[in-house]
Amino acid sequence: MLLKLHGDFTERGRKELVLSHADYRAVMVRDISLNELLRQMSSEYSFLFIGTSLRDRDLLGILDEVSEGLGGGIGPHFWLTPDEVSPTRVQHLQMNFNIQTIHFDPSLPFVQRVKLTNKALK
Repeated sequence: MLLKLHGDFTERGRKELVLSHADYRAVMVRDISLNELLRQMSSEYSFLFIGTSLRDRDLLGILDEVSEGLGGGIGPHFWLTPDEVSPTRVQHLQMNFNIQTIHFDPSLPFVQRVKLTNKALK
């Protein structure tokens, strides 16, 4: 299953254009079903996060809530990122949300990136 949480520029997206933190919070509060879906799925499945900084307080709050409720038994989850991430942050994500950080070099050819990512997931 693929979940794309936000970022579309469709007719609906134009009506719900998120310009500030307050706009984003309003969308998240209105969409209770999305929050419930994320809670349920994060407790039963592994996530592969792509194209995110993993700094979204709402998403991390949901993962934290589920982790606390299950005594830390969520994931494992994986974060694929081209960004340099501090060892402290990598450890924080691993310990608190069971998220393994996988760094990739965006300058490498796509096929080589896929092979390295596949190797890291094994």
